[in-house]
Amino acid sequence: MIGSHPVVRVQPAVPMRYRSRNWDFGWLMLRTDGRVVYRRCDPYSLKFTDHVSHHAIRWFVR
Repeated sequence: MIGSHPVVRVQPAVPMRYRSRNWDFGWLMLRTDGRVVYRRCDPYSLKFTDHVSHHAIRWFVR
């Protein structure tokens, strides 16, 4: 299992702009079985929710 630094997501736009209700932040937690959890924090209420998905993940170690 590995975790990420905080991830900031912004709604796509050209040019990119921060506006109310178009961004959030959270952390990614990836496991070797392909399970990915995005622990999202709502910046306005500071409540956390977990969004679980499955992806093909390869680990490379030297």
